[in-house]
Amino acid sequence: MSFLTECNNPATTVSMFAPAVINIADTDIKWFMKGLLGFLNRVLPFENSLAIACACFNNSRSPFVYPRDLANSHSPSIVSIIVIYTYMEHKVTIVMTIRENYSLTIQSIDSIIKFTTAPYRFIFVNYKVSESILQEIQQRNTIEIFNSDSPYPSVSMKSVVPEIATPYTVFLDNNITVSPLWLENLIICMELNNAGVVGPAYLWKKNKIHMFGGDIVVKGEHFIERHYLIDYPAHILKNLKTRKCDYVEYHCLMVRTDLLKQGALDDTLCIIHQHIDLSLMAKKQGYETFVTPHSVVTYMNEAKIQDYELDFFRERWNYDVAEKDIAYFCKKWKVLNDSGFNDVRNFLRRHVKQ
Repeated sequence: MSFLTECNNPATTVSMFAPAVINIADTDIKWFMKGLLGFLNRVLPFENSLAIACACFNNSRSPFVYPRDLANSHSPSIVSIIVIYTYMEHKVTIVMTIRENYSLTIQSIDSIIKFTTAPYRFIFVNYKVSESILQEIQQRNTIEIFNSDSPYPSVSMKSVVPEIATPYTVFLDNNITVSPLWLENLIICMELNNAGVVGPAYLWKKNKIHMFGGDIVVKGEHFIERHYLIDYPAHILKNLKTRKCDYVEYHCLMVRTDLLKQGALDDTLCIIHQHIDLSLMAKKQGYETFVTPHSVVTYMNEAKIQDYELDFFRERWNYDVAEKDIAYFCKKWKVLNDSGFNDVRNFLRRHVKQ
């Protein structure tokens, strides 16, 4: 009998140095040891080592484990393994919404299917998607399709919240690709930091950083927000550590489902600062936002809008709606509607013009 099957109490701690026989496939054992040894030898970052170990257990439906002691210590001599669940459960519901076009949907979905090893439920929220693309989605029989009557992702997201039963929800756009262990490392970041919202490192423009979390400065009632490390080369990610930030973006983020059930997602905001509002709402409930470099997604921002997508694009990015959003955000958070919002106004003008 393996020590893993003996540990039915989620709080049970077992020394990794105790003799044990792990009753899972040889290949899983190799990956598990690679994860642990990768950290011990400093070959891999801590969170990547954890994710490799977790991924192999998820695939074998054995317990989900990670070295809890290492969350608060850098000494490998005290490494222990905590059995978190007797059997790995579905912790995450992935909800994909339409950002501004349709043509990248299948590429984005296939990336998620290819690079996601942790269990998940996948909901795709359809808004005027062509029948041909819907048929392709239906061929990937793990995906549930829900319909929305709104072009705005926040409204589509909110519409499916009552259907979500997992502890965590991942919202992502239909124009992103993911990398190996992206989901595992978001889960680890969430749980090690007791976070409310977590995000990956976002890339764009052929291996440049789109943002590594966002920061807010409020001077009096003057509100300023900025993307941290925007347009820095992607190779610096290997030198970064998980950090607390003020917000991440809906390109891809994970949030505690309980916060959504409590109304943290305000779908009054349709275009401007919905993601910032989510983190501010989480903070009101006592939860911080974190970003981790060990989960990486790419925002395919350079894709050309096709002729058949133009009507939707114009509906999605609407100046009048954006101004209503800014006015609502300012009133809600008691900040001034002034030059602090010039960046988002300029983004909208450039984006629509392009």
